[in-house]
Amino acid sequence: MTFSFGISEIQRHDAVDLEDFWLTARTGSGADEARFSIWLRAPEEVEEDFIAPIAFSNGYFRRVPGSNPGRLLHALRNALDVQGTVAAATREDILPFEFIFMGPPAERDPEGGFSDEPGDWILTKLFLADGHVEIFFNFNLATGEGEFVPKAPEYADIFVRELSKILW
Repeated sequence: MTFSFGISEIQRHDAVDLEDFWLTARTGSGADEARFSIWLRAPEEVEEDFIAPIAFSNGYFRRVPGSNPGRLLHALRNALDVQGTVAAATREDILPFEFIFMGPPAERDPEGGFSDEPGDWILTKLFLADGHVEIFFNFNLATGEGEFVPKAPEYADIFVRELSKILW
């Protein structure tokens, strides 16, 4: 269960040795293009007590005016095998989350996972809905690729419903 999309960098700010990322995610084209922004705040410190260094921080998804979310929500529903309602009852301009940078940038292995070798993929794990949803957000700025992968299938429905808050 993976949802892939295009991603580009709007801006990057240095914060000591780590960096803030301000990204635009997009799918479709022309009148069917859907876009939203993703901001990842640079963590204040890196935890070295794990298998690989990780860093905790926060960020948010942000609505992009003029975006057409219909096809994006349909594609998310299909890719993540969502069974429930995808439209949220409320609309928001910003959807905050907490996240973990899961080590240094990695290389994608032939099976579609990630290796321990240095590469261009930045791996994160997002926590939304007061920690009730865990989803991996991996992105590669060199190739312009991004992806969402729910940690477990039961997170997909809630994730899509949460994300829909900033898409409409």
